[in-house]
Amino acid sequence: MEDLIPGLPEEIGMECLIRVPHETLPLLRQVCRRWKQAIESPLFHHLRRSASSSHNLNIFIEARSAARRSLRFFSSKPYCRLAAFNRSTVVLPPAITGLHLVLIGGLDRYSLSNDGVYVYSFLSNTWRRGRPMPGPTRFLFACTGNPNNQVFIAGGHDERKKALKSAMVYDIAKDDWTMLPEMARERRTAQECL
Repeated sequence: MEDLIPGLPEEIGMECLIRVPHETLPLLRQVCRRWKQAIESPLFHHLRRSASSSHNLNIFIEARSAARRSLRFFSSKPYCRLAAFNRSTVVLPPAITGLHLVLIGGLDRYSLSNDGVYVYSFLSNTWRRGRPMPGPTRFLFACTGNPNNQVFIAGGHDERKKALKSAMVYDIAKDDWTMLPEMARERRTAQECL
């Protein structure tokens, strides 16, 4: 296996990489396969946090005019603009999980609700389409993420406004949904939790 930085021991090369500013990570991923693997590894992010090289991002969402149908995401400290999200969906429950921002379902101005999943990578500054939410179309559900790259969905109601007891989890890495046991009672317009 090649060294992270030729001529330097592996741990010194990693020490150099974990100290680069967050906004340069998408560029560093493109240098070579070895750097891409290192930067995307859980160890890399654990080391960045341990070395106080990581920072919290505060994400702000700005809806553009209805004619443009897009959302803009900004972060502060340091300020940077995230890649634009251009979809006709107007209300999307967000969830932060690990190194991703996930937008699931929501209300579409034409068909009322949708099962779309959109995943933003903080590493690559790109959006990708995830596997659609299974089961009946739902909206006004609770949606929250955890550090293990999972997003939990619970309750809400279907297109006939019937309250739902179902819950499921979306695994970002596997791009797969798993049904969870039903809740004891229906949850209409459920609230997110952290």
